[in-house]
Amino acid sequence: WKRAWRDKILPAVANHKPDLILISAGFDAHAKDDMNSGYIGLLECDYEWVTNELVKIANKYGEGRVVSVLEGGYRIQGGLVSPFARSVAAHVRALGQANFKEWSAEEAKHERDREIRLEEERLRKQQEELQRLMAEGADDPVAVPGAAPAMPMQLNEEAAGLPSAEAEGPSSPKRRRRAAASIDYVALNAQLEKEAQAKPENN
Repeated sequence: WKRAWRDKILPAVANHKPDLILISAGFDAHAKDDMNSGYIGLLECDYEWVTNELVKIANKYGEGRVVSVLEGGYRIQGGLVSPFARSVAAHVRALGQANFKEWSAEEAKHERDREIRLEEERLRKQQEELQRLMAEGADDPVAVPGAAPAMPMQLNEEAAGLPSAEAEGPSSPKRRRRAAASIDYVALNAQLEKEAQAKPENN
């Protein structure tokens, strides 16, 4: 949003060299206003910034003449501290404070270059942090930063008083008993039928 204003809209307004700037001041693009359906998420500082930029253009071409007409803004819950009220206050503050600066395409370019450098620096630090986390978690793919390292399985089993996986190898008696424990279901069924037939005779 800010890039579009700085790089396209404001230069177009400045090229027009307006004698008077009329602002239709709507605030329904606020981040907490449902009217914009989440497509735009402006804050009070954004409204103040664009107002200051329009005042600079007015200072350069129209002797500071600016007229603002209040339009919309629907997040009014909270009264004087609602997003709408805070946005209006930021806009009026930018209109009312002493501002004798004039808009400059060169200054806008410097600001854009500065934002690009800051964004590149942010991405570089983010990449470095990601690489650091990947290096720390190389031995533990699910490692969480700040969490205690997981104990090896053998140590966990020993601490719990259980036989380790190595102790329960293929030659382990416990495993042999499990492997040898097979059931002859045919013989079992025959035995159950025999017992069922013998019960009436006993009665």
